Amino acid sequence: PRGTSLDELHALVLRRHAHLAQAIASRHWFHPWVFELESVTGETVPPSDAVLPWVAGLATAFDLFPEALRRAGDAAREPLALLYLHFDPEDLEVADDLRELIDSIEPPDSVAEAVEQLVRATLLLADALQGPPARARAPRK
Repeated sequence: PRGTSLDELHALVLRRHAHLAQAIASRHWFHPWVFELESVTGETVPPSDAVLPWVAGLATAFDLFPEALRRAGDAAREPLALLYLHFDPEDLEVADDLRELIDSIEPPDSVAEAVEQLVRATLLLADALQGPPARARAPRK
């Protein structure tokens, strides 16, 4: 509504971004915001439906900033396949070159497994986009 300040919302978004950036940089587990969905008809909802909003947001970011994926090159193939397997194949014309890899991945059996794949793929993408984190060397004796 008019006159409403978005400062609090903006601060919360920035706080979440900082939390995710720190978790990804330090290779710690993070909890993506996903929702276990319930069917109104009583049918089982596929686990992919729970993570699809996260994956769609990431795909949108790559559409807006395609240079990031170009820089990552082949190192991004596996994590992208892990993420893009959640899309309907008909919606994936940009991932045609990943189709064979996507088809070789077993879809998750549960929301927990889908979330685990999402976090793993996100960390792999961070490595592909930024390089793996520097490892501390043991001191010489």
